[in-house]
Amino acid sequence: MKKYLITLIPVVLLGWQRGPVQQNAVVTTETSLAEDIKPTVAQYKAEELSTRILSNYHYRKTKLNDSLSSAIFDKYIDGIDHGRLYFLASDMTEFEKYRYSFDDFLQKRELDVPFNMYNLFRKRYQERSEYIQTLLKTPKPFDYTVDESLNTDREKVAWALSILAANMAIDLRFKHRKYKGRKEVKSNDVYLRLLVKLYRFLSRRTEADFNRVVLKRLIMSRKNKPPVSLKRLISASKGHENKIAVVVGTVTDDARVLEVPKITLAALRVTETVRARIVKAGGEVITFDQLALRAPEGSNTLLVRGNVNAREAYKHFGAPGIKGDHAKPFVGNKGRRRA
Repeated sequence: MKKYLITLIPVVLLGWQRGPVQQNAVVTTETSLAEDIKPTVAQYKAEELSTRILSNYHYRKTKLNDSLSSAIFDKYIDGIDHGRLYFLASDMTEFEKYRYSFDDFLQKRELDVPFNMYNLFRKRYQERSEYIQTLLKTPKPFDYTVDESLNTDREKVAWALSILAANMAIDLRFKHRKYKGRKEVKSNDVYLRLLVKLYRFLSRRTEADFNRVVLKRLIMSRKNKPPVSLKRLISASKGHENKIAVVVGTVTDDARVLEVPKITLAALRVTETVRARIVKAGGEVITFDQLALRAPEGSNTLLVRGNVNAREAYKHFGAPGIKGDHAKPFVGNKGRRRA
């Protein structure tokens, strides 16, 4: 119980960000990082309430003394900067003189020091955010030949001595962060690998988003390159008959389609039936290398993609039988039960 109350006090110090609301008053919750936050009347009342509960109603009759003040101080710093990425060693040296004063702050209803600590954190946070934005806008090449390590458990890591050292920690986190998407195609298909090289070159040398999208889809796994039916292709091309329909995947036939309009199609794979029907209607089926010659920047093209969640496996994802869940159950046998 004691540890929960110790945790409660730092949360209460900054949890109430607004004072009492007057009738017909306009309440704004957004605060600029450049503006310092100051304690409100509601926060003073919350601090007084938490202090009274801790002092009078705790079953151990906990006293606000230096030992409890030190614990509150540690919890407060850990709650603000758990990963030790923002505060500097000089900041912590400055804060250390308040380690055994939090009990006095709570008893005297003085919240200026905790708020000053939090305002400094917001300033450091803004500095790190600006540095991250700079990294994203002008990425610098990482050197993977040097021997470096990243400590993911930063609870006992020393505080950074300077802003440069703090930025280096962010560099390492960016460098070793797992990239969620593929960077290289895993297939051994020679033609597919050549297409990846071709569109990587085009995406690097042109400013067209089309080439970047095609490159990303070429690298994707097969389940993320779902087939497109002829009916879906015709529906997507309606009103765009003069454009080249581009499908990074397979185009399959649909017997429900009786009439096929004139379509120019570029796809990774097209079934023989679809190819014959498109050519018979006066259309054309081209490859991606031919598309790169005709439209190197993707002009006059229409990207078409199949439904990624159309696979049978996706219908079973979830918890069948639970209220509100529409997952399809697995049925072992639909036949007649035999003795």
